[in-house]
Amino acid sequence: MEETIQLAKEDLAGRLKIDAGEITVVSSESVTFNNSSLGCPQKGMSYLQVLTDGYRIVLGAGGAQYDYRVSTHGAIVLCQT
Repeated sequence: MEETIQLAKEDLAGRLKIDAGEITVVSSESVTFNNSSLGCPQKGMSYLQVLTDGYRIVLGAGGAQYDYRVSTHGAIVLCQT
């Protein structure tokens, strides 16, 4: 899971234009999502209706928290609701 967390940190660092070392892990857990949206469906998109193993990783930076979803196949999503 450390590699998965690092991927999420690198993505967030790029979005925020900060060093990945400034990002903290608030929580991380293995999850089986109900479909390929990784629990974060986007309007206008369709998703495979299959159980999808992955992770929910909450990162902290600059006083804010960021909810990432990552599949075991490498798909990574910043879940913005």
